[in-house]
Amino acid sequence: VALGLMAGVVVDTILTVGEWYVASFIRAQATTEENRLQRIQLAQVIKNLDQAYYRLQRTNADLVAAWKVAGEAERLKTEFATNISHELRTPLNLIAGFTEMMMTSPENYGDAPLPGAYRRDLSTIYRSTRHLLDLVDDVIDLARLDAGKLTISREDVDPSRLVQESVAMVRSYIEAKGLNFAVEIEPNLPILRMD
Repeated sequence: VALGLMAGVVVDTILTVGEWYVASFIRAQATTEENRLQRIQLAQVIKNLDQAYYRLQRTNADLVAAWKVAGEAERLKTEFATNISHELRTPLNLIAGFTEMMMTSPENYGDAPLPGAYRRDLSTIYRSTRHLLDLVDDVIDLARLDAGKLTISREDVDPSRLVQESVAMVRSYIEAKGLNFAVEIEPNLPILRMD
């Protein structure tokens, strides 16, 4: 009976060990399969990261190239604006100087005084030339602004006078077309401080 009992315990132990072995084997196979799938996923993630890194490097290289092209374009634009502005300034200064001299010293052109219509036309030419010179200065200022070298020059400006000067520049053009041109300026406008 003892031998039967012992045989029963041994058989039971062998069965338990067998079940444990089979269960461990199944778990090991499942873990191995899970690890294999994770390695495949990890390899795919690494491949995707490599591709993304390569695209990032290409994008960065393209960005650097574009940055250089933009910098060169900006330099050329500033150089062009400065050169054109200076080329315009010389003839405009001559026109402004001659018209001012004709208005202030008409005796240089003969003994007869300038007729009123001529004086008005010269005044319009002078104001328009000064306006163009101011626009050229604005272009130069924009180039300086882009280069970070613009200084602000504040001054007091009478808005009534500014409107009157602007009106004087265009009045003869409008009236030459046979149109009426009327301007109403509010009295006592405050002086503005501006660049």
